[in-house]
Amino acid sequence: LVAERAIPTDWGERGDILVTIDHAIWRVTSSGERHLVARPDSGSGHSFGGARFLPGDRDVVFTFNARDGGQAPNSVALVSIDKGTVTRLGIEGRIVDVANGFLLVGQQGTLVAYPLSATSRSVTGPPVPLVEGVQQSGAGISAAASHEGTLVFGSGGFGRRTELVAVNRQGQERPLSDPRLFS
Repeated sequence: LVAERAIPTDWGERGDILVTIDHAIWRVTSSGERHLVARPDSGSGHSFGGARFLPGDRDVVFTFNARDGGQAPNSVALVSIDKGTVTRLGIEGRIVDVANGFLLVGQQGTLVAYPLSATSRSVTGPPVPLVEGVQQSGAGISAAASHEGTLVFGSGGFGRRTELVAVNRQGQERPLSDPRLFS
C-alpha cells in the first residue's frame, strides 16, 4: 500500500493491517486488498485514528477526533468490520491499545484501563487508572501494550532526559540500558 500520510496502526491475528489514510480507517489484507472500515461524514471536520483490532479481528476500536476548535473532547468508538456500524462508547480520550481484555485509553496524561467484552462489544466495568504523568502531545499519548498486557510508556514532558526501566508488580524499577541513549 502506497499513500501519502498513511499511518499503520495495528496488525491483526489473521495478518491484516489497519491503516489510517486521510482521516479514514482501512484494512489491508495479507494479499494486499484494501477495504474501507470507517470514514467520518464528509464535511464534518472529524477524523478517525489510533485504530486497534479487537480479538478475532471482526471489530475495531478507534479514536473519534473532534474537530470543532477544541470544544468537544476526543472519544473512543467501535466499528463492526462486517456491518460498518460505528458505536461511540462514551469514553473520553485517545485509544492507546487493546490488551488482555482491557481497552487502554489516554486521558489528559493518565493511562486508564476499561474492561472490555469483545463478545458484547461493550465496556463491562468501571475504569481503572494505571499510571499518571504519561507523555502526551496533540497527536496522542506515548504508550503501547502487548496483547498479553506488558506496558511501555513515556513519562514526563517531551524534551526531558528519560531512562528505559522495567517495573515489576511491586513498583520496583530496574534500568534496562544506559540512560545516555535516551536523552
